[in-house]
Amino acid sequence: MPMPTTQRRIAVVTGTRAEFGLLAPVMRAVRAHEQLGLRVVTAGTHYLPPVLTYREVEAEFGIDAAVRMQEPEESGRLADASAAGRGVSGFARVFGELSPACVLVLGDRIEAL
Repeated sequence: MPMPTTQRRIAVVTGTRAEFGLLAPVMRAVRAHEQLGLRVVTAGTHYLPPVLTYREVEAEFGIDAAVRMQEPEESGRLADASAAGRGVSGFARVFGELSPACVLVLGDRIEAL
């Protein structure tokens, strides 16, 4: 009798529409693999108006956790530093809850911190 397979949880962090477009094929492949379990974490500009692009992520993959970092109407270095702090705290909480085997992040913005 074959041993039951335990799925390895792979958390994918997406913080912008631009990198979500690049990550989506990888996310589809993880979701389709029988030994992997996709966990989707949204953050960053996905939650900034006017577009609220987290809805695109949610429509295709669902969202397992959200880390709200930036605040609408705030910009500049101080705002980015505050957002990064919220991100560190939020990602620590989320990764503690999801217990992923690994985390995939793509980007060069504060969401990728």
